[in-house]
Amino acid sequence: MKKKRLITIDALRGIAIIFMVINHYLIARYFFNIGESVESNLFLMVIVWLSRIIFLTLVGLSTTLSIKGNNFQERFQSQKIRIFKILAISLIISIGSYIFSKEDAVYFGVLHLIAVSIFIVTLLPKNWRLILILALTIFILTPLVKSVDTTSPTWYIFGLRRDAIRTLDYFPIFPWLGIVLVGYIPTKDNIYKIFERFDKKIENSITFKILAFMGKNSLIIYLIHTPIIYLILKVSGQI
Repeated sequence: MKKKRLITIDALRGIAIIFMVINHYLIARYFFNIGESVESNLFLMVIVWLSRIIFLTLVGLSTTLSIKGNNFQERFQSQKIRIFKILAISLIISIGSYIFSKEDAVYFGVLHLIAVSIFIVTLLPKNWRLILILALTIFILTPLVKSVDTTSPTWYIFGLRRDAIRTLDYFPIFPWLGIVLVGYIPTKDNIYKIFERFDKKIENSITFKILAFMGKNSLIIYLIHTPIIYLILKVSGQI
């Protein structure tokens, strides 16, 4: 029997998407020279990192809930539509951002990372020790990867130094794949046992229902929020 969606996971994803929209609004203000850099504000940086960690951990958790099969072919079959859909949207974002601003185009943003991460997950057996070791290895190697003195496009997806590139959205494999893998560690039954108890407590909360709705529609929100931010800045006369 197919298990129902977990409100708590959707609500957490909704919180993360709110923080992401705020982050991109501030980045847009900085991009148009009407606001300060997010990196110059410690509080905002903490919020940004928390939202990224929550969002990508939930990618791993949701993949655990949706993936099926005991071998690569079966696991890939259960995820291929999801992977190709996200890849297609990623390509549209790359092309659109390139047209808008060649210097700041998105070549490997959060959706590119998610598509690649889900594919990599389908290659892995559901062994929490192996996944944990792989995640820790990615975290440990991240400083080494970022110390490589190159701007080669072939190294781009792994993790260039942030000062070596200019882009509106950049989520390289090191360290962000590690965060997705951490979310993929728990088993499906364990996730339900943990979060079903929270669902019973919050299922009648209007606030959590709104957050869960946003979480369910996070991909749509991601697609439309950037042009909406631009329109807000334009209509308000800030740009």
